[in-house]
Amino acid sequence: MRASAGAAFLLAAALCAAVPAPAAETDDPARREREAYTVMLRADGLRDDGRTDRARAAYEDARRLFSALRRDQPDHNANILSAREEYCLRERDRLQPPAPPVVETKPEPPPAPPPAQDVVPAADLEAARRERDVALERLAAAESRLAQVRDEMIRVREGAETAARALRDAESELRSARRQADEAAVAREKAEAKFAVRQEEIERLRAENRERAAGRTDAPAPAGEPDRVDAAKIAEDAAAQARRAWEGEKRALERERDDARAEVARRDRLAESLRAKLEAARMEAAAAAAAAASAPRPAAGPAPAAASALAREAADALAAGDAEGALRLYERIERDGDMDAAARFGLARAAAATGDFRRARRLARDLVKAEPAQAPYRRFLGALSLAEGRPDEAVEEMAAAVALAPDDPALRKELAAACYRANRLPEALAEFEAALKIAADDGRAHFNAAALLLATDPSRREEAARHYDEAIRLGERRDESFEKKLGR
Repeated sequence: MRASAGAAFLLAAALCAAVPAPAAETDDPARREREAYTVMLRADGLRDDGRTDRARAAYEDARRLFSALRRDQPDHNANILSAREEYCLRERDRLQPPAPPVVETKPEPPPAPPPAQDVVPAADLEAARRERDVALERLAAAESRLAQVRDEMIRVREGAETAARALRDAESELRSARRQADEAAVAREKAEAKFAVRQEEIERLRAENRERAAGRTDAPAPAGEPDRVDAAKIAEDAAAQARRAWEGEKRALERERDDARAEVARRDRLAESLRAKLEAARMEAAAAAAAAASAPRPAAGPAPAAASALAREAADALAAGDAEGALRLYERIERDGDMDAAARFGLARAAAATGDFRRARRLARDLVKAEPAQAPYRRFLGALSLAEGRPDEAVEEMAAAVALAPDDPALRKELAAACYRANRLPEALAEFEAALKIAADDGRAHFNAAALLLATDPSRREEAARHYDEAIRLGERRDESFEKKLGR
């Protein structure tokens, strides 16, 4: 027993020596939290060993560290730090020595012996400590993963906003190019009308020349009067020169018109590309939100520390856009045999990001087969099918995901997009309408619903107009060509 107490004392002393002074405000809050937590664990050990005074002082030190960290970093794990500070305060107060008894003149009878207390076996106490440490590690891992998902959602949202701004700029340039093309067409029509007038003048002069040539005699012309035939010839030459000049001008206008049309086509392709990128960014943001809301929980205890660190590093690399680096890290975890469902899902996403759709599809199918009730897996498999040009398969997987998460408006819009790609327009319209019943403030969904209403049933023009007006009210840009279809 004495040897054990001595070892515990040495361990406590080592822990005391390892605890640094309180960190400055500029230190890493995670490191400061670990230091405060280490002091709290040392206080627990001193309390369990019966060293009340030292345990009370250690609890007070830990409480001050947690309080200083909460004050300096109010956004860092505020709830957890507050709970740990309250725990240290409660344990410190509980270990306060009792007040000295009041000495009375009358002798008091000897106090009754205290009731026997059950002694907690050391093995049970050690097991409880291990369970507490495991629970705290799981909590820290869950908080870290939640922070990563939030960061990824912020990054994807920023990318979607950037793509949306680029799309608006491209649409503005496209409208400008179309106006230029229309102006070139109007100029061409005016030039053609001018050429027609000149052509009529040329024909009139030719006819007059032929008439004069037919009536010409061999008698010399009076003095001072020019030869009428020669004058007509001069007029015809002038007209021919004017015609050549006009033809050159006409060719220049046609080249300008062709250049304008080519620019319009180029900007059309750019706008379509930006729309595709924007839609992909929106789908990725929705997938990240769904993964955060319904991520599968591990069935067994926590993963080894090395595998957890690699998985976090791989997730960070994938969120930062380093798909190759994330793929290497996930493959290392796979070689070590530490793959869980979350790591396998990350490996599938990394494979898809590097263009290896076959591997990503195989991994996604394995995940769906193992856990068919996970909507994010079916959603990802549907997105892969859509990217590979298989819209019917995408509709099937997206529909299964919607059945698992029917109240997710983003998922319903993705199903609508897949139906549209599969040329199943009534189903696409139904999914957009279902998404609007869940989230009625989505301007893009209102616009798509209006377009599909006109495409599937022109008699519902008034309903399409209502959707279009609501989309404009919610911030969508006006579309002149669509307004013409509405009869405006």
